[in-house]
Amino acid sequence: MTLTQIDIVRLAERVETAQTYGHAIRKLTEEFPDMTVEDAYAVQNALRHSFIARGHRLTGWKAGLTSKPKMIQMGVDSPSIGFLTDKMAVAEDGKISVSEMVHPRVECEIAFVLK
Repeated sequence: MTLTQIDIVRLAERVETAQTYGHAIRKLTEEFPDMTVEDAYAVQNALRHSFIARGHRLTGWKAGLTSKPKMIQMGVDSPSIGFLTDKMAVAEDGKISVSEMVHPRVECEIAFVLK
């Protein structure tokens, strides 16, 4: 790992603020170019713990960057795994507003919902 615990907390807070207010942020690797996959998951874990501490309930996991072309485009060599909470869900008959998204695009991701 290349990040300190302070870096991890600060970056998780940056991501959480961006998600909360719906604004784009620079890629974290622009500020920390030596960031490892282990570092990135440490930031994600800190973010997940923050969400849970604020009342979110972990409901599942998602896989991203699952196609070889997308991995090449993003400069990675393996898929990524992310978490889902109850506050991220949209009801089956719910509507999603593209105007509220930062960089909307249609992609296929695999999500596993805990029962």
